Amino acid sequence: MTDTAAVPGVEEHAYTLDSPSGATTLADRLTRLGTGRVVVVGSGLTGVEAAAEIADRHPGLGVTLVGRQDPGASMSPKVRAYLRAALTRLGVQVVTGTAVSRVRPDGVELAGAEALAADVVLWTGGTRVAPLAAAAGLTVDDRGRVVTDPTLRSVSHPEVYAVGDAAAVRQGYGVLHGTCQSGMPTGVHAAVSIARTLRGRQPRPSSGAFWPRGGRFTRLRDAR
Repeated sequence: MTDTAAVPGVEEHAYTLDSPSGATTLADRLTRLGTGRVVVVGSGLTGVEAAAEIADRHPGLGVTLVGRQDPGASMSPKVRAYLRAALTRLGVQVVTGTAVSRVRPDGVELAGAEALAADVVLWTGGTRVAPLAAAAGLTVDDRGRVVTDPTLRSVSHPEVYAVGDAAAVRQGYGVLHGTCQSGMPTGVHAAVSIARTLRGRQPRPSSGAFWPRGGRFTRLRDAR
């Protein structure tokens, strides 16, 4: 789920894309608005895609993308340049190197008291985890994600697998980012591991190499 608790005003004044109904509500609002200013908070891939889509579908709206980092900051220079060019072509204004400190009914406040006016604010700045795992007694990290072993099993309840943004999957570079890029392949790995267990075999560690190619995940050998 989108983290709407970390910054004042998000819960009350910002739209999110947590569900089909939320996306529909936002789409209806944008259609009725016609002209005006939309601020998309969060310069990760969700924010970039949302800002580009809104600008493309609603050319009468001004769109501003706000985030701590440049769009595609974790990607190659070529990809970053492509994203920047696409956003420029669509007329998206990009404001980076700052954080939103408050969302108001008429816009957002940035760190340092600067404000951006907006008719609509879309919040894509980070995720939070449902409290189910912690309430069930599983070992979780400080964000409520299930702490897993290398096979994606809960370290406290090995009969439970955790995937996607519900899991704190430790890799060599840190904890795996819990979005769709990891959610789908970790789900596949967990399903294959459960099938192995049912056949009396041991689950194998997840490699974390999950990038798809040609509709297939290229490195699921460890899950066979």
